[in-house]
Order: sequence, then C-alpha cells, then structure tokens
Amino acid sequence: MKIKRVTNLSVYLFVFSGAVFFLGEKNWWPSFYEPNFFGAVFLASALLVMLPGMIFKTSDENKKNMVNLVTLTVAIAVILNALGQVYLFQLYKYGFPYDKIIHFVLPFLFVIVLAFFLEAWYGLPIKKAIKKSVIYIFIGCLLWEVYEFGVDAIFKTTEAGIYGQQKLKDTSFDILLDIAGIALASYFFYSPRLFKKIESYFRHPMREIK
Repeated sequence: MKIKRVTNLSVYLFVFSGAVFFLGEKNWWPSFYEPNFFGAVFLASALLVMLPGMIFKTSDENKKNMVNLVTLTVAIAVILNALGQVYLFQLYKYGFPYDKIIHFVLPFLFVIVLAFFLEAWYGLPIKKAIKKSVIYIFIGCLLWEVYEFGVDAIFKTTEAGIYGQQKLKDTSFDILLDIAGIALASYFFYSPRLFKKIESYFRHPMREIK
C-alpha cells in the first residue's frame, strides 16, 4: 500500500475515533479511559499527520518523497501512541513495557528520517544534518515529558509516570531510553557499513512511496 494511502487512512481513523470519544457515553469505556482527552489527542494526531504536507510544499520529486517519509514517520508515532492510550500501555501489568519500547524506537527512527530530510530539503552536509537532527529530537523528547506533566496539571489526567504513579523514576527512565535510541541512530550514521545500508533508500526514496 502506498504511503499516501496509509497516512490519509490514519487521518480519517483519527478524526472518526476522536469524534466517537467526544460524542460517546462515558460508560462505554474502561475505567482508565479519559474520553474527552482522548478525543482531543486523536483529533490533534490527525492534524500532526497532515502538518508536514501542509508546511513543506515543492515540485521537486525527491523532496516530495522525503516529505512523505516524514509524514509516515509522524503517522507511525501517533498511531503507536494511540494504541498505547486505548490499551497497550496497560501491558506493563503483565511485564511488557510497551511505552518503554516506544521511547527507544521513535527517537531512533526520527533521528534517521529527520537527518536525511534536512539534507534533502535544505542541502545540509549529512554530518551537519545529523547533529541538528540529534539536537532537535532530543529537545522534542524533553518537550514530550513536559507535555505529559502539563496536561496532567491542567486536565487532571494521568499521562506522566505509570498512570500518574512513580513520575520522577518513570520519566528519568523514559529520557534514558530516548537517549539510547538517539545514540543508536547516530551510530548508524557514523558506521560506514551501516550507513551504506540506509543511505541509498533515504537519499533516493523509492517512487512507490508517493
């Protein structure tokens, strides 16, 4: 399936799900659900998926493909978060750290995609693009933690920590995993063998991803 179809489908699903959360009865949902908050997050997720295409417009085919890759990466991130919200974060009760996996995988993925995007879109040397990508993604990871504490304070949710518990310990571990994901992505760039495996795809994305 082409990337555009996948990302468009994700937008439709987020809008539909957000509307259901807003319009549905509270007794429809499990006790750990926060329907109004989930509705707002899902609608915001739809906007986030659309945002790269709205901001970065070009007639250059390679740049278009890079925007599509960024859009797909954003879609993956918000889908994984949404799946966590509706249930998978609950898997910690059974010893499966779903949220911790996300905190490692997404920074790793975003550093790689953003570095090649910066190279393609702004013509940066790849080493400079890597450094900027690492900085931007690390700042983004920190802002995510601030966001969790912020929405908890404003909307009385339980986003930070483990459903509002062990906030400092859990947040510290999340940041360490973010750093580990970023470090691994950086290693991919500075290892000649690994870099060769990814550069041909990210520098010249396949046409079927449009």
